[in-house]
Amino acid sequence: VSGTGKSLSSIFFADSNTAWVCGNSSTILKTTDGGTTWAAQTAGTLFSLGLFSISFIDSNVGWICGFFGTILKTTNGGTTWVRQTSGTTTTLFSIFFTDSNIGWICGLNGTILKTTNGGATWAAQASGTTIELKSIFFTDSNNGGATGSNGIILKTDDGGTTWAAQTSGTGAGLSSIFFTDPNTGWVCGSTGTILKYICSTTGCDILLPEILGGKLKEDGTQKLKEDGNIKILDRLELL
Repeated sequence: VSGTGKSLSSIFFADSNTAWVCGNSSTILKTTDGGTTWAAQTAGTLFSLGLFSISFIDSNVGWICGFFGTILKTTNGGTTWVRQTSGTTTTLFSIFFTDSNIGWICGLNGTILKTTNGGATWAAQASGTTIELKSIFFTDSNNGGATGSNGIILKTDDGGTTWAAQTSGTGAGLSSIFFTDPNTGWVCGSTGTILKYICSTTGCDILLPEILGGKLKEDGTQKLKEDGNIKILDRLELL
């Protein structure tokens, strides 16, 4: 039981017992018993606002982003949260850190910000788009991706110095991206969309399964659209 009726947007576990949740009305909750109980934390924002994404690198150091360019940081597990200067009033939807210094944020109008000093300063990166970006993820300090509205997927292999748009083959809103390694990732979004991203020495493919009633067929057999780098396969494993 969370103990709140507020809408909650993001959850992050540092280990099997310790986790945080953030959401509307500057809500931050923490558990130290694997979610059996949750305790409210004080965000320290000047007024109540939406907090959309949370990222920790260990049980003490973490960040949150949200409305009006809000970035919060804690170095003591959330006992206190301190606002950082983002340099923007744009709504920020997703935050991800690979270590205590290096992190990225994405948001409205194609905004991507990067820090190399734990959030003391943030620098805008050229995403090449003004489309809303909802999710960002990195496997290391160089390789990452971002995704958002209108089927947009961006990929970088130089820490965000350059971002390259990928052909997704869909106009669906894409809300989350995750990579298991620099060459293998997944994206999900509206209307049951799930995409799989695979790179090899011959290039990168995005696999787009046809959705039947919001679900893949139970046997995993799907026809895949062919459009640019969207390939046709006879079979795709259930995701």
